[in-house]
Amino acid sequence: MYGRQAGAALEMMQEHVKPYRCYSRPTKDMKVASDNRKRDDCKPGRRVQIVLKQDQRTGKTVAGIIGQVLTSSPYHSRGIKVRLTDGRVGRVAHFEEDDAAKNHSS
Repeated sequence: MYGRQAGAALEMMQEHVKPYRCYSRPTKDMKVASDNRKRDDCKPGRRVQIVLKQDQRTGKTVAGIIGQVLTSSPYHSRGIKVRLTDGRVGRVAHFEEDDAAKNHSS
């Protein structure tokens, strides 16, 4: 395919491709107490839900307690990488304290 045909085929393919997102991000109108993408919010001893590397496609989360923060930068777009006290490693999807506060306020 050359010229217009190639461009039209590419446009059709791009329409059907959905952007990859492994977990939800807060929208502008949502009030979020803590941001899973900021290193300052991820402290050892805090209860979190993380997404393991092998579960990034499905977005399945695992609960645990942060043992060590592995991301060195102050911000990461896909979530801060942490090691739980049981040794599992993944990116923080959300904090369990935030979930509990949302459930009590509803």
